[in-house]
This record gives sequence, structure tokens and C-alpha cells, in this order.
Amino acid sequence: MPSHAQVALAVLNQMREAGMPVRSSVIFTRRTDPDSSLGTGSGPAEKVVFFDARVNRGAVVDHCYWNPEFGGQVEVYPDPAAAARQADSGPDGYRVLVRGSVLVRLSPHLTRLQVAEYADVLTHAVGGLSASGRSRLADHVGVDAARSLLAVAG
Repeated sequence: MPSHAQVALAVLNQMREAGMPVRSSVIFTRRTDPDSSLGTGSGPAEKVVFFDARVNRGAVVDHCYWNPEFGGQVEVYPDPAAAARQADSGPDGYRVLVRGSVLVRLSPHLTRLQVAEYADVLTHAVGGLSASGRSRLADHVGVDAARSLLAVAG
């Protein structure tokens, strides 16, 4: 598994390249992860929170810089089965997208249409991350995982 959130950042780059209003992001390490789940047996290997410009800041109660309610969170698991197991965990109200080993939790403040836009980007991100020579997500999560179906929960 690549280190330093390479896969999660590649997914965020694909979102940006697709025109999603993803602004800043926060990369978590074992030391900075507020859930203390990063790198544990049941937790993700990578975790990055991102901010979507369409989320109304006034609707978010907790204004911590790492709060995924401002947009979402990309989590990368060691294998697709681990990502699928985590799809039903986490805070209520979040919409969850799973593609291979990648799980994306989206803010409850995003509309269903906005969630569908993220689902479309995630579906295409697994096939390749950009034409500019960046590595393909399928190279990191495996071809079988890249061909897995998109599961939208929530």
C-alpha cells in the first residue's frame, strides 16, 4: 500500500480535474487522526478530509478544520472487503460511496445530485487518474478492485 495518502490524494486530484468544487484538504497520520482508527486493523490505511465549496458553512455545527461535514472524507483500505465492511459504520447522515478499496464519506449537507456527481467521478477515477501521467488508481487498488461495482449507501 502506498504511503503518505497517495491513493486518497489521487482520488482528490481526480475530483478536482473533473471540476468538483473540492477546495483544501487535510491529510491525516496516525498521530493526527481524530478517530484514532488510521492504520489499525479495522481502520483505513489512508484518510484525507476535503472541503466542498457548495456546503453552507452556517449549517455545520462543529467548525473543526478536520470536520468532514464541510465536504467529505476519502478513506483507503487494504482491500475491497475491508472498505465494504466499513460502509455502514461512521456517523449518521453521511452518504457513502465504495469503489474497490476506496470509501468516500460525503457530507449530509450535500444534495443527492451532488453526491451523484461524486459517484460518477469515483467510478471513472478507478479506471485512471489523469491523462497528465499521474498513476492510475487501478495500479494501487488492483484491477479486480477497479472493476468492482459502485455501491451507494444512504
